[in-house]
Order: sequence, then structure tokens, then C-alpha cells
Amino acid sequence: IHKDVVTGDILHIDFQHVQMGKLIKVQIPVHLKGTAPGVKVGGIIEHFMRDLSVECFPRNIPSEISVDISSLDIGDALHVSDLAVSEDIRILDNPHSVIVSVVLPAKAGKTETVAEVEESEEEGEKKEAEPQQK
Repeated sequence: IHKDVVTGDILHIDFQHVQMGKLIKVQIPVHLKGTAPGVKVGGIIEHFMRDLSVECFPRNIPSEISVDISSLDIGDALHVSDLAVSEDIRILDNPHSVIVSVVLPAKAGKTETVAEVEESEEEGEKKEAEPQQK
């Protein structure tokens, strides 16, 4: 569907003739459900894959693939291979691809200030300048 960016009016629609007995490849949206325990303790959800490529018969096309994230703690990730889908659907994406993960926010980790970096560089230069004792 091609829509006008200002008015939202539909400008063009492409229709596709499908054969009910022939496998087709389609993109299916990924819907996250539940609340990850890692988020409750300060983690952030990183949603990497918002759509999955699947192959199935037209009558078996799901409207979405639901992913339960209620077991994800900080540092946990859910991969394509972790999904349980109907036998009628084959996921075409790499099984090792990460769909969603829970990570610490960047500010939560140790961050060095400019002064700390300069101090560590100066110490490194002093050590290089000192003669090595045997």
C-alpha cells in the first residue's frame, strides 16, 4: 500500500494472486507480550527483529508472531530458534538471530570521565619512560 505522506490517503495498492496449494514467503510482525523481570530492576528491552520472514500456505499465514518476554532477566536474549510456531509455518530467518534482549542502560555501566582517561594515559607514559629493572 502506498499512502500520501501528508494526508494519509491511499495512492496505490498492489494485489497479488496466490494459489492456495503453493507455499508463499511473507513478512510477519513480531509482537512482544508480558513484562520482563529485567526491566523491573532497571534493564532496557532491545527489540531487534520487528518482522520475521516465514514460508507457509496462504491459509496458514498468522497475523502476528507473539513472543513472551516474561522470563527475560538482564543479559538474557531470545533467538529465532527459541520460538515455538505451528508446524505449518517455517521461519526463514537465521536461527541464531536475536529477536529481543534485556540489557543494562549505557549509563548504568562504569563510564570514565575525560580526566580519568587522561590520568591513565599519563600513568602509562610514566611507566614507559621508567627504565626496566632486572
